[in-house]
Amino acid sequence: LNFLAQNNLQRDTLKYIVLTHTHNDHTGALKGIAEATGAKIAVHANEADNLRQGYTRAPLGTGLFTKAISFMGRKVTPSNLRYPPVEPDIILGNEKPEDFKPWHIEWFHTPGHTDGSVTYVTDGKVAFPGDDIFGIRRNNPLPWFANDLNALKKSWELMLDTGIQLFLPAHGKPVKREVLEQSYIRHMRS
Repeated sequence: LNFLAQNNLQRDTLKYIVLTHTHNDHTGALKGIAEATGAKIAVHANEADNLRQGYTRAPLGTGLFTKAISFMGRKVTPSNLRYPPVEPDIILGNEKPEDFKPWHIEWFHTPGHTDGSVTYVTDGKVAFPGDDIFGIRRNNPLPWFANDLNALKKSWELMLDTGIQLFLPAHGKPVKREVLEQSYIRHMRS
């Protein structure tokens, strides 16, 4: 809302909020932003009920330290993962929503981090993979958390098959295609 105000944009300029997944660090302010702007909320069908309930379970860790964090989130402090429930407007399934056509937004179901993870692509050039890719560790975009590494492997393969050269993850810096390819070989090739 501050960004809109600082750029002299009316709140109703924001038409869509497209979720890559429903963890509370991506949904904590969702209800308030949607109510303030009237923006439609898009989420994958596998996570629509999470939004309605205001809760998404902590993902599993991919390393020793993050496995410990995941355990704490799942067993000790699950109430910290709650967020204000909200009803989604657009449920992503097998077909591209009519709403997205004027905006040249494509999306792919890319499970791995969560069952309903989605990667959005604008004009076929830039991808927004949410937490399926992390840009925190240099030259290692393997996410710190993922519920299903086999699904994540397939999702990375799908992303690499698109020919996209730049990935803008939700956490960290942009990840170039070459870095994702090298990390795929190091972590996922079998």
